[in-house]
Amino acid sequence: MRTLPLALLAALTLWPARSFAQPRDERRDERREEQEERREEKRARRAQQQQQERRQRPPKARPAPKAKAAPKPKPKPQPRRPPAGVPAPVVRPPVVPAPQPVRDVRHILRDRRGPPAPPLDEAGRPVTPAPTTAAPNHALIEARRPVVRVIQERERDEHVRGRYYWHHEGGVRYCHYFDAWGAHWYGFYAGPRFYWTRRWYNRWWWYDPVGARWVYWHSGYWWWQDPLAPGALYVYMDGNYVPYGSLVSYAGGPAASVPLTPNPPPQQVQASTAPVQLYYSDDGSRMAQIVGDDRGAYLYDSSVSGTPSFLAELSTGASSVRFSSSPVSQILVQRLDGTWALFDGDGKPQ
Repeated sequence: MRTLPLALLAALTLWPARSFAQPRDERRDERREEQEERREEKRARRAQQQQQERRQRPPKARPAPKAKAAPKPKPKPQPRRPPAGVPAPVVRPPVVPAPQPVRDVRHILRDRRGPPAPPLDEAGRPVTPAPTTAAPNHALIEARRPVVRVIQERERDEHVRGRYYWHHEGGVRYCHYFDAWGAHWYGFYAGPRFYWTRRWYNRWWWYDPVGARWVYWHSGYWWWQDPLAPGALYVYMDGNYVPYGSLVSYAGGPAASVPLTPNPPPQQVQASTAPVQLYYSDDGSRMAQIVGDDRGAYLYDSSVSGTPSFLAELSTGASSVRFSSSPVSQILVQRLDGTWALFDGDGKPQ
């Protein structure tokens, strides 16, 4: 009974608010929509105007690309030097053999055609030519008589002009090239270097670009015979041409000559009283010496012209040094205490 009057009182309280609520203002909504449309039109006109201004604006000049800095040159590798206190290698005094001059002047090379361009090897890699300022040591090739004999036999079959023939024979890797003028060129390796020679009238010839002359190989030396004065003979030694002597009999008979043998280099004063022991490989490409009170063994490259270049310090307390057969692939150093050490051809321990 009490809930009924309360419900009636609540209904009477809410009824005036519902009966007097204001209707929806449709005009106001229309004005809002018109204002929003005008804003959209203004934004569209502004965007169109900005786009036209950008089209009329001159393009900006692009900055020039920065030039790349030139690569820094790689420093040249410095030649190896022996440890302090180690004396320079004692070189055997040269003994110039008897000459074998060219008797027929027509058999002396005198053209100025240089060697062909460095070829590509079998794998297509370019072959780096040897420095041409110093004469190569051709004894490594001349000492292999069977290889030279095979080269002479193959020369008759390899006569396609402008073609490179690569061969491996008796431990020697070489290239044969038959040029457009009918000359046979042979390229050999002297260590990492590559050099060209020409085979002419059963002799090996090398062109000296510094002296601008052809020299031929005989008994461990390069010889030069002037085509205009064939009676004068010169021996290439340490980058110089030393006169061998005038040939008394040139036209016929044995050549009588007086060799001008250079004086041997003076012996350097050793701080130690121990004698110097020298060891040479069979092919002449390596030399080792044992010097000093500690009997240190040092390895040198003697395949280059002139003074041998230092390669490595092998051992101390050495008693002897032995080389493997040509080409040198192993070096055995025997010590005084009965032990031994093994190295490769460049002095690296194995």
